[in-house]
Amino acid sequence: PVGDKPYQVTEGIIEAFPPLPEATVTSNEKYVVYTGKMFERFGVKALIDGFRRLQDENYRLVLCGKGDCEEYARSAQAEDPRIMFLGQVSPEEAISWQSRASAVINPRSVVEEYTRYSFPSKNIEYLLSGKPVVGYFLEGMPQVYRDFMCCIDPTLPAEEAIAAKLDEVLRCDSATLLEKNKRFFDYARKPLSAAGIAQSIIDLTTVS
Repeated sequence: PVGDKPYQVTEGIIEAFPPLPEATVTSNEKYVVYTGKMFERFGVKALIDGFRRLQDENYRLVLCGKGDCEEYARSAQAEDPRIMFLGQVSPEEAISWQSRASAVINPRSVVEEYTRYSFPSKNIEYLLSGKPVVGYFLEGMPQVYRDFMCCIDPTLPAEEAIAAKLDEVLRCDSATLLEKNKRFFDYARKPLSAAGIAQSIIDLTTVS
């Protein structure tokens, strides 16, 4: 709040909504996709270590991006052929991998104080992909996002918690998980649309 001025907190703006996602039949291979900065402080090392706890030979981890975990990812890839580190890719290729995913993940956790003041735009991008979104519930998120995401348990060590949630999601019925995305579409279609945000600004400026 700034004095007695009206204000509104919004987690993001969606310029255009894609078609509502539909349940699809996937192959035996199940891809977990991360597209973003490859920084340890963003949970990438914990994601790699957590994935390597999983024993299923049909699971795959796709990592796209640049950062201080690149060498760690290359080393993990050399030791575990299920891991694919692609480095920096184009937005189009990132979206293509998201479309192939059985789950997308944002491993950023609550360990840094700034997370209570921010909302990761990646989560909105992921939710619009129609894929199950695995991630931590951060303090800067509205509570309703617990209904949309597959939330990682913050009380467990990161590697253990990530492995447990990924295994749960990858074994879950895709139609059940799709309901989470549909609930997000229902929630976001008006308040997070560009037109909806513009109207809210108009409404704020006309408060007497």
